[in-house]
Amino acid sequence: MQQGIYWIVRLLLTFVALAVCPVQAQNAAQRPSGTAAAQDMRAIRACFGTEPFWGLDIKNDELKFQRDGLVMELKGVKAGKAIGASESFIALYQGKVVGKDRFLNVIIMRDNQCSDGMSDRSYPARVHVLSGKDLYIGCCR
Repeated sequence: MQQGIYWIVRLLLTFVALAVCPVQAQNAAQRPSGTAAAQDMRAIRACFGTEPFWGLDIKNDELKFQRDGLVMELKGVKAGKAIGASESFIALYQGKVVGKDRFLNVIIMRDNQCSDGMSDRSYPARVHVLSGKDLYIGCCR
C-alpha cells in the first residue's frame, strides 16, 4: 500500500512541476538536446527557497536538503530523465532519505525568470522538492 502511495505522489509531483513551469514555444533548432540538459545539470549546484528558508545542495550523486535544523540526505542517486517531457526539463532525483523512513523527490526545470521573491535577481532554474506531504518550490543557481 505504501509503495502505491509513493508512485501516486511521484506522478502528482511530476504533473505539478510541468503545470507550474509553463513551456515556452521554441523551434526545433533552439531546443536543448539531452547533452544540453546534462550540461545544465552539471552547472546547478544549489537550490533554495524562502518562507520558510530552505536549501538543497547538489554534489555529484548526493543531495542534501536543509530547513530549520532538519537535514535530509540522498546518497548514490543519479539524475533521471523525463521521457516525452518538454525541453524545460533538466533533472529528476528521487530516493529514500538516509536514516529515515521517508522519500525525497526533486524536479529541476529550466526557467530563466525564476525569482526568490526577495530580490531583483532571476535564476536559471526552478526546483520542486516533495518530502512527505510538504512541497517546496524555489530557484536554482
